Amino acid sequence: MFPEWTERDDVAEINVQDGRKSTPQPIYDSLSLLSRKEYPLAVLLERPLPEGVDPTKLELYLHELDYPEALGIAKPEYDQLPAWKQTKLKKERGLF
Repeated sequence: MFPEWTERDDVAEINVQDGRKSTPQPIYDSLSLLSRKEYPLAVLLERPLPEGVDPTKLELYLHELDYPEALGIAKPEYDQLPAWKQTKLKKERGLF
């Protein structure tokens, strides 16, 4: 499932701020949470975020049809934007 694992201090800090704790869980519970690929926009705007969601890349968890509501443009248009413009748009829309 994971070809490599990299500890990210920035993500860990955000998770701590969101009230998460790093306590061991059964592997089956963790895998079921981590294998989910999409969430409704309302879920991604709530805190704390679901387990396994990278708070710096919330747009990756949106369904393609939710992009216009979430970001004001379709996914193909969003994907064509330069990274700085994507970040700016995510900040303006509360997805960062």
